[in-house]
Amino acid sequence: MLLLFARADAQCDALERAADAGHYELDVARTSDAALQSFHSRQHDVIIVDTRHHSDLDAETFARSPLHKLIYCVRVKPSKKK
Repeated sequence: MLLLFARADAQCDALERAADAGHYELDVARTSDAALQSFHSRQHDVIIVDTRHHSDLDAETFARSPLHKLIYCVRVKPSKKK
């Protein structure tokens, strides 16, 4: 499992704890480049991309990149409050 989060926060921590509890191998990347390098070396089955914050992290481009082995990608976005 690969987490692409620009910064550590409660969401990232919760996903890290869940991966640990499920005995999943986990990598956490803070930049798109680091995530791509990690993916190419480990071929993760699940990638979770945090798109909640505007930063140097280009999450949208990463989520659309042609990852030939990508099985499932989740983009975390803030919910719209009514």
